[in-house]
Amino acid sequence: MEQTTIIMSKLTPPMTSSFYMRRSSLIKKLKSNSHKKLSLLHSGAGFGKSSALAQYYADSKELYSWYTITEEDDDILPFLRHLLLSIRKVIPTFGVSLIEKEVISMYPKEAELTRWYSLFSNELVSIDKPFTIILDDFHLIDHVFQINYIVEKIIEFLPPNIHLVVASRSRPKWTILLKLKLKGQLVEISEKDFMFSEEEIQVFFEDYFDKTISLNEAEEIMKLTEGWAIAIHLIAMQVAETSKQIAELFDPALKDLFSYLSEEVFLRMNEEDKQSLLNFSIFPTFTLEDIHAFFGEIEARNLVRLASSHAFIQALSDTGAYRYHSLFQQYLETKWLQKDQALYVETHKRAAAYYSKKNNLVQSIHHAVKAKDDFFLGQTIVQFAEMMIKSGQFDWLLDLLKEHLSEERKEEFYELYYYEGECHRYRAFYEKAKKAYEKCINFAKEHNNHLYHSRGNAGIAHIYLDTIQPAFAKPFLEEAVKWSEMSTDMTRHEMLLLKRLLAENLVNLGKAKEANTFVQQEKLEAAILREGNLDARILLRTGMLNEALKILKNRISDENSLPDSHRETEVLLSFIYSLMGQVEHAKQAAIKGIETGNREKSGFVEAVGWIRRGHAEILDNPFDTETPETYYLKAVNRMEELNVSRGKAEPYMGLSILKSRQGYFQEAISYGEKGLRETDKGNDYWLSAYILICLTIVYFENNEHHQALQTVHEANRLFVISGDVYGEMVSNYWLMIIHHHLENQDVFIHYTERFATLCVRFDFVFFLQRKTVFGPYDLQMHYPILQKALIAKPDSIDVNTVSNLLKINTVSNYPGYQLTIHLLGPFTLYMSNKEVSERNWQRDKAKELLAYLFMNKNRFVPKEEIIHALWGESNEKNMDRDFKVTLNSLLKVIEPNRLAREESFFIVRKQSMYRLNPNVSIASDIDNFHHYVDKGLNEHNPVISKESLLKAEKLYKGQLYEEKTTIEWISHDRENAQQLYITVLERLAQTSTRLKEFEKTIYWAEKLLRIDRTWEEAYRLLMYAYYQLQNRSQSVKWYDRCVTTLEQELGIEPMETTIQMYEMITNYE
Repeated sequence: MEQTTIIMSKLTPPMTSSFYMRRSSLIKKLKSNSHKKLSLLHSGAGFGKSSALAQYYADSKELYSWYTITEEDDDILPFLRHLLLSIRKVIPTFGVSLIEKEVISMYPKEAELTRWYSLFSNELVSIDKPFTIILDDFHLIDHVFQINYIVEKIIEFLPPNIHLVVASRSRPKWTILLKLKLKGQLVEISEKDFMFSEEEIQVFFEDYFDKTISLNEAEEIMKLTEGWAIAIHLIAMQVAETSKQIAELFDPALKDLFSYLSEEVFLRMNEEDKQSLLNFSIFPTFTLEDIHAFFGEIEARNLVRLASSHAFIQALSDTGAYRYHSLFQQYLETKWLQKDQALYVETHKRAAAYYSKKNNLVQSIHHAVKAKDDFFLGQTIVQFAEMMIKSGQFDWLLDLLKEHLSEERKEEFYELYYYEGECHRYRAFYEKAKKAYEKCINFAKEHNNHLYHSRGNAGIAHIYLDTIQPAFAKPFLEEAVKWSEMSTDMTRHEMLLLKRLLAENLVNLGKAKEANTFVQQEKLEAAILREGNLDARILLRTGMLNEALKILKNRISDENSLPDSHRETEVLLSFIYSLMGQVEHAKQAAIKGIETGNREKSGFVEAVGWIRRGHAEILDNPFDTETPETYYLKAVNRMEELNVSRGKAEPYMGLSILKSRQGYFQEAISYGEKGLRETDKGNDYWLSAYILICLTIVYFENNEHHQALQTVHEANRLFVISGDVYGEMVSNYWLMIIHHHLENQDVFIHYTERFATLCVRFDFVFFLQRKTVFGPYDLQMHYPILQKALIAKPDSIDVNTVSNLLKINTVSNYPGYQLTIHLLGPFTLYMSNKEVSERNWQRDKAKELLAYLFMNKNRFVPKEEIIHALWGESNEKNMDRDFKVTLNSLLKVIEPNRLAREESFFIVRKQSMYRLNPNVSIASDIDNFHHYVDKGLNEHNPVISKESLLKAEKLYKGQLYEEKTTIEWISHDRENAQQLYITVLERLAQTSTRLKEFEKTIYWAEKLLRIDRTWEEAYRLLMYAYYQLQNRSQSVKWYDRCVTTLEQELGIEPMETTIQMYEMITNYE
C-alpha cells in the first residue's frame, strides 16, 4: 500500500510568540482539564486558539504531542498516520502494534477502524504518565464521517492519564459531548473565552507595546474589534509604530477589518521585505531549504531576519519550519495576485514540479491547484492519481476532478475517468463508476491506449463481481485481458491481478474446478489468491472443506484488512461450519459477520450474516422454525433494499426447507424455484445444485419420491461438472435414501457404495454424525439403510468403514428415527419431526413411564422403584401386571414396527432393571432449556446472553409435566425448573436494563412478579426502569407495592438497596 507523505512540520507546535499575553481566565480553564478526557476549543479564525495552546503547554512542561491538521488530511488514512506519528515523535516506542502491521487497508471499512482504535487505545494504556494529544484546526476535516467516528471512539476509551485537546473553528457534532459534559469529563473553551476584555486590552498595549491607553480608548478598540485577538494585535502594532491615535482608526465592517489592518502594516515595509513576505507565502509551511531552492541565499537570510521580528511568521518549534498565520497568508496571496499574477502562477508551477520530484503528492497537487491552470493540474493529477487511489484519498481526488477540471479538460486527460470510476466503485456508487469506466474505454479506444482500454473493462467487470453477476462480468474480463496482452505498459503484478479476477469469476459461475485449473496453469501466487479469500472459496466450491476451514481460521487471527464485502471471512466460515455440522461455531461466526456488516454500514455483509445465522438456527433447534424464518426474510428484505437480486437465492433456499418442515409444501417448492431463477440469471451452477438438493429434501419429506429422484440427479450432474466432491457426496446420499424407499435394490447399493467411498476418501463421515444444512432432518434415518447395505455388501470396504465408525451392526433393530420428549407444559412425544397423536396412547401411564425413565436416564431403574413411583402402595401382583401392560403399551407407541418378543431399541433391560438406551440420542425440551439457561447466565456479552435467555424462556411453556400436578416423584424437578425460569426472567430484565431497553425491563419484571410477587429484585428493576423513562410517580408506586407485599407475605421490610433506590428517585431534582 502506498504511504501518505508525512509532513513533519505539521507534527510540531508553533514557537511561542513574545507578543502572546498569558490571560488568567484562559489559563484557569486550560488547567481544569486534569483527570478529564477532552478539552474542546472552538472559535473563529484569529482568536488565538493555537497560540494559547502552544504557550500553555510550553509553560506547563507537560508531555504532549501536536498535530496541525491541513486540508489534505481530509481522508482517514493521512489523518491516522499523522496522528500516530505525532505521538511517536514524542514517545518513539508508541504504536508498535500499529506500525508492525498495516492495520488499515487502502480501502478501510468500519471493522478495520474498530481494530485500529482498539489497538490505538491499548497502546495509550502503555503510556504510564500524564500525556496530552493535541489536534489543531480540526474544522478542516470535520466533514469526514470516518474521522469523526474514530475520534469519538478514541475519546470514549481514553485511559485516565491521557487527555485529548481539539481546537477547531466549529464545534464538532459528536454525540459523545453531552455524555462527557454530564460526567464532568469535558472542558469547553468557546469564542467568548478568547475575547479580550477592556482591561486586558489596556494591559496588552502597555506590557507588550509600551503604549498606555485610556479605558475609553480600550472601550473604542473593544467596540471596533469585539474582542478579536488578531485585530487587537494589529491595532497595537499600528498605534505603537505610527503617530495615529485610536480615534483616527478607520472603522470598517468587521469582515474587512483584518485586511484593512494588514494593509496598514504591509504598506509600512520596504519593497524588498514586501517581496520576501510575498515569496514565502507561496508555501503553506516553508523551511530555509525551500526558500533557498526557490529564491536563493539572499531570501533565505531575509527569512531568518523577518522571522525574528514579524509577529505573523510563526516558527514551528525546532524543525526549522515556518508558517504564516492563516489570515495573513490569505492577505499576502491576494496582494501577490494583485501585483503580478503571472509570476504568482509561475512560482506555484515551479513549486509543484519541485514537490513532484520529491514524490510529495500533497504539496505538489496543492501548488498545482493554486496555479489555477487546469491543463497543468490535469498533468499533475494524472501523475499522482494511482497513488491517491492506493492511499484511499477518494474524496480528495473526486473533489479535484469536480471542482477544478472542466469536462473538456478531463477528456484531454481521459485516464482520469478510470480513476474516477475506481473512487465511485470503492464507495459502492456503481452507476457512477460504470459511466466513468465507459468514458475511459471510449477515449482509450479513440487514442489507441491499450492499457486504459483494459483497465476500463476490468473496472466494469469488477462492478459485476462486487454485485455477484458473473455472467455480466465475463465479457468485460475477456476484453480486459485481450487489451492487456496488447499493452506494453501493464506491469506483471497488474496482469496477475487481472487473471485473479478471471479465476474469481469462474468461481462465481460455479466452475471452481475450472478456476483451480486456471490458477495452477497461470501459477498465481498465494498472495494474489488471498485477496477476496479466493483460495478458500475455490476450496469450498470444490468440496475441500477442511482445507478451506484451516485457511480461514488462520486468516481470522492475522487478517490485516477486510476482503471484499461479499467474501468477508466470518460469513464464509459460518457457511463451512454449517456444512460440517459445527452448529455453535456457525452461529458465532454468523453473529460476527452481522456485527461486521453493521459496524461497516455494509448491508451486503449484514444480509449474508443473517442468511448464515438462519442456517445455524435450523440446525440448532429444529422445533423452532420461527427464528430462522425471521433471519431469512430479513436477509431477503435487505438484499431488495440493496438491489442485489442474486443475493436472495440463498435465503430462498433456506426458506424452502423451512416451509417444508412447517408443513407448507407448495410454499417450499415456490421458494426453491425462486432461488433457482436467481442463480440461473447469474449462471451460478454451484449454488443452483445446492438449491436442487434442498428441493430434493422437500420432495422427499413430502413423499414425492420420483420428483425428488429427478431433482437430485440434476444436482448430482451439476456437482460433477463444478468439481464439488462434498456436493457430490451429498447428492449420492440422497440418491441412496430415495432408491431405498423406492426399493430399487441394485441402484440403492450402487449409490450407497459411491456415497461411502466419497465419505471415507474425503473425510466426510461427520455428515452422518452431525446435523448439517443439506443432510437429513433426523440422523437416525440412515442407520437401518446403511445396515441393509452392510448386509447386502459385507465385502465393501468403504461401507464397512462407515458402518464401523457409526457402530452399526447387522442384528440391532434400528427404528430409523429419533425420539424427542417435551415435558415443559403438556407432555408431547415426537418420532423424528412427527408428533405422536393422542389416540396412539392406549394408556396414560405409558406417558408417565417414559417421563420417569427419561428423568432418570443416566441409570438403570429397578422395576420396584418404578412401580412404587407410578402406582404407589398397592397389590404387588396387580402392580406387576400393570407395569408389564404399561411397558408393552409404551413400546407399541415408540416402536410400532418392532416384532413380538424382539428386543426394544429404545429401552434396555438388565435383569429387573430398565433404562433408556444410553447409545441412543433422545432429545428433550428440558435439556435444551438447561443448555440455553447455562449459556445465557454465563455469557458476558449482553446481546448474546439475551438471545440464549430468550430461547430458554420460549421453551418454558408451563410447569414440568403440567397435566400431572399431583404426582410426587417429579415435584422436586418441577420446582427446580420453575426456579430456573424465574432466574431467566430476572436476568432478562437485568440484561434489558443493561442494554437500556427499559420497556423490556418492565415487561420481564412484571412477568416475573406474576409468578412470585415477593421477588424484590423485580421491584427494584421496575423502579429503576420507570425512573429512566422519566416516570417517577410509577417508580414510587412500585416501591409502595413492594413494601406492602413484603409486609403482607413475609412480614419483612425491603432491603437497604431497595430503600436507597427509592431515596435516589425521590431526592432527584
